[in-house]
Amino acid sequence: MNAFAESLTQFHLLRPIWLAAIPFIAVIWWLVRNRGHTEQGWRTHIAPHLLEALTINSANTTRLRPVDLVAVVLLCLSLAAAGPTWRPAPNPFLSETAPLVIAIEVSESMLANDFKPNRLERAKLKLMDLMAFRPGARHALIAYAGSAHLVLPLTEDPQVLKPFLESLDPKIMPRSGQNAAAALKLADELLESDETPGSLLLVTDGIDPEDVSAFAAYNAADHPHRVVALLLATDEQGAVRRLEQEGGVSIIEVTPEDTDIRLIERQILSNLRAALEASEETLWEDQGWLLLWPAAILTLLWFRRGWTMPWIWLLVLVGNMSAPGSAHAESFVDLWFTPDQHGRYAYEQKRFAEAAELFEDLQWKATAAYRSGRYQEAAEIYARMPTAEGAFSQGTALVKARKYNTALAAFQQALKREPSHEGAKQNLAVTKAIIAYLDKLRLVEDTGEQSELGADDFAFDNTSGEGKEIVITDASALKLESAEQWMRSVDSGPQDFLKTRFALEAAKAGEE
Repeated sequence: MNAFAESLTQFHLLRPIWLAAIPFIAVIWWLVRNRGHTEQGWRTHIAPHLLEALTINSANTTRLRPVDLVAVVLLCLSLAAAGPTWRPAPNPFLSETAPLVIAIEVSESMLANDFKPNRLERAKLKLMDLMAFRPGARHALIAYAGSAHLVLPLTEDPQVLKPFLESLDPKIMPRSGQNAAAALKLADELLESDETPGSLLLVTDGIDPEDVSAFAAYNAADHPHRVVALLLATDEQGAVRRLEQEGGVSIIEVTPEDTDIRLIERQILSNLRAALEASEETLWEDQGWLLLWPAAILTLLWFRRGWTMPWIWLLVLVGNMSAPGSAHAESFVDLWFTPDQHGRYAYEQKRFAEAAELFEDLQWKATAAYRSGRYQEAAEIYARMPTAEGAFSQGTALVKARKYNTALAAFQQALKREPSHEGAKQNLAVTKAIIAYLDKLRLVEDTGEQSELGADDFAFDNTSGEGKEIVITDASALKLESAEQWMRSVDSGPQDFLKTRFALEAAKAGEE
């Protein structure tokens, strides 16, 4: 019921000018229908009892007539042409599912065993279920207690995130406490760097009352991101309820089944929809096609004898068969749907590889190829688009394909076409950092000899046993790496790695 009410609030017409046809339809219907009452003109010339005897079907004046059916069909068509809509269309340049930054509390209180085996482990299991419920979506992970730390940046692969999530334990946190405000600040930095409106999921068993004001200020600010909290304990002090009432945070309690997971996903999509609606560039899905079904069903009555000429359908069919491109139709359905409409259906069913083959529109074709993991193919299609956005998307696909040098040129081309393109500027800097990092890594890896390989080449580890330890002193370099590269750079266990990094970050923050 809530979804229905929400749809009603979003309902509007894309082309309301077509409503002007309704008065004309009503006038034509009235004129045609009343023209059939020919006995009205004879009443002054023929006696009423004789006129009744001479009139055929005089009692049927109120029955359904062909003109009534035509008027209803035209009314449906005019409403369909007006473009009724109540939901935004997905932007192929944005992720279909909103990015989610997960901030999980890793404090001593999370070891309480009112949830089996304890609150923290139950939270980890819930988060793995949530990521499995959102295939293809991007997730980032933040751990917080007395301080907040980035565990892993946004990644589409939950298997990369899983070992880091499992390694979280209060003993690796440098400070004790419940500093949710610090986690909020760190999450905001991640979300602001992404072009798709996202959400923050706060996984906690309580909240410091002093942090409520920080969440209230955050939700009152003019930005598209929102906060959802997954609660793993009873709200004894009422701080969590204050977080909901004053801070504007949606509170969802943990449930034994997947009800909480579905509520979280619904809230995330609701936040994304609200953010897209607020954008001036929002495109809306035209739902007028739904009115074509009743119009088509009503026209079947035209085959009745004495109604509108049934042979008109033969002309319509011949016209469709002789239309350009109809010779390429492989089935009856192809007569009524374009390849892009077929592709859109496959895309919405998450059959991205099939959609990439069906689409003729370059933008959607490339996006479907990208979503199916065919990054090189997507880059080649994006390269055919003579726009800054096309070059930007080409570079993004090439980065996913690990063609960093080629991606660098694509981002430079995007900036040449549109010097103010912020996404291209950011990705250009990140790509340069990745190339520099990989080149530096090859100078010291294994034997320590300088490699002849470039950033887009591959090499196998040697077995000489003469590898050297790498020390990364620039913490920002970790943020520039992709999640997969970050994972590969960890030689020790994830828990030891996180414990050391968190301690260094906390010490650095203390010095500042």
